[in-house]
Amino acid sequence: MTVRLVVFPILAALAIAPCWAAAPGAGCDAISAKAETEQAHMRPVQNLRVVGRDRLHFHKAPDAACATKTYVVTGDALLGYSEWNGWYSVQYTHPKTGAVHSGWIRGERVEVVGSMGLVGDDAAAKSGLPADVTAFVERAEMCEHFAGEFNGDQSEHDREVNATMTKLRCDALDADRAGLRKKYRSSESVRDALAEEP
Repeated sequence: MTVRLVVFPILAALAIAPCWAAAPGAGCDAISAKAETEQAHMRPVQNLRVVGRDRLHFHKAPDAACATKTYVVTGDALLGYSEWNGWYSVQYTHPKTGAVHSGWIRGERVEVVGSMGLVGDDAAAKSGLPADVTAFVERAEMCEHFAGEFNGDQSEHDREVNATMTKLRCDALDADRAGLRKKYRSSESVRDALAEEP
């Protein structure tokens, strides 16, 4: 009878063990959902470079337990879209194959080397255009960039791209362009800046 009492707890523990093993996946989904609602979007998108000596693995969610097999190495270029608790949501495009990988990485393993455009008064001063025109041109460029980022598979990446395009108000570009053309109708430089690509 004593043997049965010892065996039963062991069998119970073995039956529960698979539930413990499955927990990290479920935990990663919960962390990913939390990060998606709390992340701080980078405006403009940041050009990043990997630093350090070891492989930098992508993570399904911003947590060390959520690592994937995909990695980048020192010197690789990334696009940074958002930050959450020291983690960056990034995208990597392989220079030879064109394969695109997205995920979370530790922020201390990258350095910012630029951005996808100038913003604010500095940009306006450098362009010689009114600040609202410069902001519109940069917004239009970012909308064009993100429109090319869709994979068409309803993935988390596609949802992130769609959310970014909504925040940029990409669907209002035509109306905003028309308003700026009317406002600055006597400025040739503004007309040129607002010209649509053929």
